[in-house]
Amino acid sequence: MIILETALETAGLTYVFPDGNGIKNIAFQVKRGEIYALYGGHHAGKSVLLQTIIGTLRSQAGTLKLFGNIDYQKERRRIGFVPQKPVTIGSLSPADMLRYFSSVFGTTEIHILDILHLNLKEKKAVRRLPLSTQRLVNLAVALLGNPDMIILDDPFSGLDKGECEHLLSVLNYLHEINHTTLLISGQDYTLLSRLASKYGVMADGKLLCELTAGELKELPAVHKDKNSTIRTGYYDFKPAVPGF
Repeated sequence: MIILETALETAGLTYVFPDGNGIKNIAFQVKRGEIYALYGGHHAGKSVLLQTIIGTLRSQAGTLKLFGNIDYQKERRRIGFVPQKPVTIGSLSPADMLRYFSSVFGTTEIHILDILHLNLKEKKAVRRLPLSTQRLVNLAVALLGNPDMIILDDPFSGLDKGECEHLLSVLNYLHEINHTTLLISGQDYTLLSRLASKYGVMADGKLLCELTAGELKELPAVHKDKNSTIRTGYYDFKPAVPGF
């Protein structure tokens, strides 16, 4: 039996804002080489959880281990992050952005940049380019230094069908060729189901349950109610799947 190394592990992770929103007592694991999808609607707590994992927010309770190490600072360079709202810097072009961040994080393999289909001769500021290009530039930055794990916060939001297809092909390539571990949040089950090997379903700041892709397909208790919600004996959630 092969035991996969754990890339990420949380226990009791909590961060609650004064208005009561946030995350509460989150415990889950992401194994090396896994594609783990955090699925849930608006205000489910997905972004807060990811910000707590990358250190933007400091957890109020609980523990977090990266690659088995509780000292986040020693492992943070092994993780790249792609925020939902792309980061841009002034008038920097895509090539300028990569040069700027490569001085801190290092370079990446040229074939990785090739699959992104970024035009590094583009002179326009990244902030003036389409959302899909901005997000790909942020992904290119996240890949600098060849991290072992990439975390993406709702990466398909705001993209059209063709842009989603391109991003899907890029992420599949990273996983299959580079064996990159992926942690992805999102609301579109149709897209997530084309990537994920495991799901964590979130609502109201809590992790309701975890299911592998196979378990999700084989659940005997699944049926559709009048609100088009998939109901099981464990939880209710509503994937954005045509026909439901």
